[in-house]
Amino acid sequence: MSSSSDLKLQQLIDWNQAGLIPGPNEEDQKFHHRVNVIDADSDWLRALFMPPFDYIEESSMNEATFLCKELFDFIPEQVPCVYSSKSLWPWEAGATWILEDDTRTYAAIQLHPSFKTGRHFFGLYQQKEVLAHELIHLARQGFTESNYEEFFAYQSSSSIFRKFLGPLFSSSRESVLFLFSCLLPLLSVFLGFILEIEIPIASTVLLFALPLSLFAFLGTRVWVLFRRYQKCIKQLSEICKSENKARYIAFRLSDQEISDFASWKSKKILTYIKEQVAISLRWRMITAAYLKNPNHTV
Repeated sequence: MSSSSDLKLQQLIDWNQAGLIPGPNEEDQKFHHRVNVIDADSDWLRALFMPPFDYIEESSMNEATFLCKELFDFIPEQVPCVYSSKSLWPWEAGATWILEDDTRTYAAIQLHPSFKTGRHFFGLYQQKEVLAHELIHLARQGFTESNYEEFFAYQSSSSIFRKFLGPLFSSSRESVLFLFSCLLPLLSVFLGFILEIEIPIASTVLLFALPLSLFAFLGTRVWVLFRRYQKCIKQLSEICKSENKARYIAFRLSDQEISDFASWKSKKILTYIKEQVAISLRWRMITAAYLKNPNHTV
C-alpha cells in the first residue's frame, strides 16, 4: 500500500475517532465540507443562546467523552458546550444544535443551567449522561435515520429502565402526542365536573385506553428494534471477534443495515461490506477502523 493510501486511511481513522462520521446518504463532498468548516465561533453562540451563559466545565466534558469512547469509540473535539435554558421544554435536560449555511457548519451542545449547581436534573438525569447523550446525537448528525437514533443516545444512561423507555419516542412529535393522549381523558373528566356534563362511560373508557394503547404500541416497537439490534450485534461479533467492535460498527450503520445484518448470515454481510467499500466513504472508514483483518473483509 502506498504512503498516500496510508495517509488517506489514517485520516479516515482520525475522523472516526473524533466522531466525524459520514451519513449513509451523505455525499462525500458534503461530508468533507462539513468536516472542514465546523465552526465554534463565539459570535454565533452569543446569537443563538443570548448572554449571559457559561461554558460547561472541562471536567464534565472529560466524563462525558470518556463515556462516548467506552460506548461507541469516539472522542468529540472542539464542540462548544454551554449552560442555557433557551428554547428548552421544561422537561428537557439538554439539546444539540446543528445549523448550516453556504459557508459554515455550526454545532453546539446545550445543557440546562440546573446542572451548574448539581450533577442531576430533576434528581434523575446525571450530567455526564445527558452530555454524552447529546454528543452521540452530534456524532450521527449525518444520519437521517429515526429508528435507532434515540436508542443509541440513551445507551449513555446508567439506568436500564431509561435505556428501554427513553427510546420510546423517535421524535418530539411523538412525545407531544403521547402527552396529549394522557391529558385528554383527565381534561374531559375535569370539564365534565366543572360544566356538570355527564360523560358516557364508554367514552371515558376509550379516552383512558388511548394513552395505554399508544404506550403499548411504542413499547412493542422498541422491543422489536432492540431484538433486531441484538441479532445484528451477534452477527457482527462473529465477523470481527469482538462484541465491543460489533457495537462500534452498529453505531455507524443505517437502520436498514441493522435490520438486514440481523437476518443475514456472515457470508452475505461480508459480501455486502466488500461491495460498499468500493462506493462508500462511510464503509471505508468502518473497515479501516474495525475490520483490518483481510480474512474478514477487503
